[in-house]
Amino acid sequence: MEKMTYAGLVPPIPTRTNQLEAPVQAATIQWMEPEEKDGSLIYRGKLTLPKEFQGCGIRLLMDSVGCEAQVSVDGKEIRRHYGSYTEWDCDITKEAEGKGMLSLTLTLKGGEGELSPYQAAGILRGIDIVALPKAYVSCLNVQTKENENGCMELTVQYSLENNGKLADGLEAVLKDPEGKVVLCKSFGKEKLFSSNSSGFSAECPEVMRWDSEHPNLYRLCLVLKSDGEVLEEVERMVGFRHLESRGGNIYWNHQPLKLRGICYREPLAAEQGRDVRKELELFRAANINYIRGLFYPFSRKFLELCDEMGFYVEETAAVSEVGQSIAATQNAPELRSRYLEQLQEMVMRDRSHVSILLWLLGSDSTWGDNFRQEYRRVKELDDIRLVNFHFPMTVPEEEPQLDVWSASYVSYRLDLNEHFDHMVIFHTHGRDNAIGYATGSAPDYEMPVLHDAFAHLPCYNRDEIRKDPGIHEFWGESIKRYWDKMWATDGCLGGAIMAGVDENGSFSEKLKDFNWGILDAYGQPKPEYHHVKMAYAPVVVSGYEQREKELLVTVENRSNHTDLNEIDIKWSSQGKEGMLKVSAKPCEKRILSLPVILERSRRVTLEFLYQERTVFETILGEESREEFTVPGDYPQFSIEEDEKGITIDNGIFKYQFSKATKLLINASAEGIQVISDGPYLQTTRLKLEEWRGQHLEAGLTEDGARVFLIGAYGSICKVSFELSLHKNGEVETTYTILSLSKPMPHTVKANIGMDPGGLNELGVWYRLCPGYEELSWERKGLWSSYPENHIGRRKGTARSSDGDDFRSMKHNIYQAGLVNTDTNTGVQVISDGSHSVRVEMEPDPRSVIDDRDERIRYTGNWFEMDDYCGNFNDTETLSYEKGSYLELVFTGTGITVYGPNDMLYGKCNAYVDGELKAEGISQYLSGVDIPAMSRGYEKRYRIPLFSITGLEGKEHTLRLEVLGEKEAGAQNSYVSLDYVVVEGSAYSFSPKLIINNDFNYARLVRGNYMRDKVGFDVAYQNSHKIFLKRQKEGKADEDQI
Repeated sequence: MEKMTYAGLVPPIPTRTNQLEAPVQAATIQWMEPEEKDGSLIYRGKLTLPKEFQGCGIRLLMDSVGCEAQVSVDGKEIRRHYGSYTEWDCDITKEAEGKGMLSLTLTLKGGEGELSPYQAAGILRGIDIVALPKAYVSCLNVQTKENENGCMELTVQYSLENNGKLADGLEAVLKDPEGKVVLCKSFGKEKLFSSNSSGFSAECPEVMRWDSEHPNLYRLCLVLKSDGEVLEEVERMVGFRHLESRGGNIYWNHQPLKLRGICYREPLAAEQGRDVRKELELFRAANINYIRGLFYPFSRKFLELCDEMGFYVEETAAVSEVGQSIAATQNAPELRSRYLEQLQEMVMRDRSHVSILLWLLGSDSTWGDNFRQEYRRVKELDDIRLVNFHFPMTVPEEEPQLDVWSASYVSYRLDLNEHFDHMVIFHTHGRDNAIGYATGSAPDYEMPVLHDAFAHLPCYNRDEIRKDPGIHEFWGESIKRYWDKMWATDGCLGGAIMAGVDENGSFSEKLKDFNWGILDAYGQPKPEYHHVKMAYAPVVVSGYEQREKELLVTVENRSNHTDLNEIDIKWSSQGKEGMLKVSAKPCEKRILSLPVILERSRRVTLEFLYQERTVFETILGEESREEFTVPGDYPQFSIEEDEKGITIDNGIFKYQFSKATKLLINASAEGIQVISDGPYLQTTRLKLEEWRGQHLEAGLTEDGARVFLIGAYGSICKVSFELSLHKNGEVETTYTILSLSKPMPHTVKANIGMDPGGLNELGVWYRLCPGYEELSWERKGLWSSYPENHIGRRKGTARSSDGDDFRSMKHNIYQAGLVNTDTNTGVQVISDGSHSVRVEMEPDPRSVIDDRDERIRYTGNWFEMDDYCGNFNDTETLSYEKGSYLELVFTGTGITVYGPNDMLYGKCNAYVDGELKAEGISQYLSGVDIPAMSRGYEKRYRIPLFSITGLEGKEHTLRLEVLGEKEAGAQNSYVSLDYVVVEGSAYSFSPKLIINNDFNYARLVRGNYMRDKVGFDVAYQNSHKIFLKRQKEGKADEDQI
């Protein structure tokens, strides 16, 4: 093994020196515009030297400046360095002597593809300027552990740079969080520079220990002196803890540890608008206790925040995807120093942080000698913390194994303490187990299993997300199932949800559109955030029972280190409230006694507060729901029939059925039309052909009327609809499959996991008239308590302008109503919680112009293509010839252009009335779409490519021009048109009210919870019930809300 010295590592940053109270400042550099030359970025600038720094040793502290860096001052090269994401420095003392300004040149070259695809060139975090005295502390390592006597022990290792032999004394002072001195040691010149003077150990018997729930920090101050005068002060925040691994579990201060984690990439300097402290505060509020780093090491300041706020941390070396998406450099001896140098810089700088639990040698990589050398080096530098590697099955059995077993995307249905091979490695079909495919494992290993990526948020399955944002609510089922099982599984250390914050491409184009965070790219909570908070809660209510005048509630303590008596329990019910305290150690259950009689109309709210923060809230008891009734006597229907159809009317509710379509074409309440078309079968993922009506029959019943509709969707299936029309506006629809010639969608591999096949929706839909754009609902939720305006809340109202809140499926409804607030009419769906409702706004058919429409004029070389997998009307028109264009003259106030995304597709420009409105519109697949593919190659359909609004309501000309250009990775430069939608006062959107009997999100995969395969066969039958909501004197009919 090559020899590695510690020379060149950044010395501890002083808090003050004999000359300066602020020896560290952000460097003031007037940069010129960077120049690109021979594959490098060259930065030239003028560095202003603080006057007060004269006479000191001056260092430039480079934080994430690289990847291959060459530093020159006044034309003289002074240092070279490799690595994009560690701290390193340059000594410019000689160059700065007697000067107020220096010319600084940085020549930076990216190293993408050697150790990581993200080793970028640039000043990624920043540059500080540091003033050091002639004698200073050059290295400092502070560690704590419990000694054999059970007493906490502090170990301090240091080295000195004593130029001129000025230093003759060192004082070490340890203060508790209140500022009280708990330890003080002094060393004179003889001991300071003796052969054994590089550190000391001391017992600290009365100290408070650090854990994520009690982040008790002590302040250690090293004071270097000369003749009694201070030369330099260096501080470290110290957390006392004891860490051990035994029996397949990790113990922190003798308590078994469970990591409730999140994967997180700390933003770089160029990513404006991110507030790291705020993001960490949100993670803490979501009961997260573990941060797993992505792609590169954390900054010094970030780790200080984790020490302070109480997070366990896995810090990763800047090594990623070796032998996967980049070259297999893991066995390249010429790159060994590059692996080791940046690893050592990370460990040496950060090993004193108590928050660091794990070092990650490399993520998504294949084992080799360079990783082997990394492992040995880490163990030399830090023999306390755990070491992890992302593909542990690639480590030969003959070698020492890592301290934990890394697993990713293991299905919640499998044993979460089993040492599975990495799920990214292609699996095979046909396994007779819960997940349906074969996996490898190492059953003879004992180390704990860490699920370093699990419960991946909806991200890659963008077709499902676009169609139904309700998937963000449904994902809560996954994290709840995962964490319940992780908590109960011995040998499972926990894991980290993928991921913390959305990626928008500002860090890497490779990650553009990776909306995988519980926070969006601006740091705001997404719907999944609430699910994480509830699932990770340190307290769980596992049941309750009414006993005479007291309600007995069973609670479980899911903390790692906190007795339940540290948590305040607040209860409230119908104006009464109280506070409770109960003692229970971690993992124990206790019964709370509440002076409450729980009845249908009475509910109890329990709020658990830790350190004045609500960690869990739940509501006990059945929510009071008004029975939906329509009181009053209603007249009997009459039936009229003519050559066009059948009309059923009682003077209040009117239904018209077409003999041409064999469908309902008008359902009205008090003369106001509500429904314009239906019913239709809803079979998302099974493409139906055009409906052809075959039979229409109607007759009166004692309570109203009954209508039979029979028809076929081409050759796919034949269906009957039976509509029972009640006099009070109730319509009960029963549908039956009479024949079926096409199978349900197949079960297929979907990168990591199995698409179970089948449908995403199975039910019936009606088309309502324009204007019905307010949706209200009451549903059975995953949780009893939701934040206001959460898309999964149990009760709510949303308008079409509310976006995802309106469009998202409302699962397991009791009631859902879609109304026109101007007429106060609408449709109310009634259920026992087994139905789900979704609303989809459809454009006016007159506003939709297909690619084959004669109004579109194509110039140049264009091809017509049929594609039955998702295009509107199964067609598209495309060209790759530069300069080819299409034009459409339309009248309206806006227009949206739709087309597919594909590996073969390139770029175009969009013009309106001759003016360039959008340049370089790309139809190439986004990087986030690639991992979603199941057959290796899939198109995305009906993607909005270009949209413009706010035009004058007159005639305009749209022009799309083929550029003949493509993005890196694209296989051709085709531009393809599917259809356009014109916006204007002449057109309006109509809502499709979809009432589902069953649903699924079959592409959620990656180990997440999905429902059983949804489908139907001949004789399948199901039903739903709706009411027409009538107006009443221009106000809401309170009886029908």
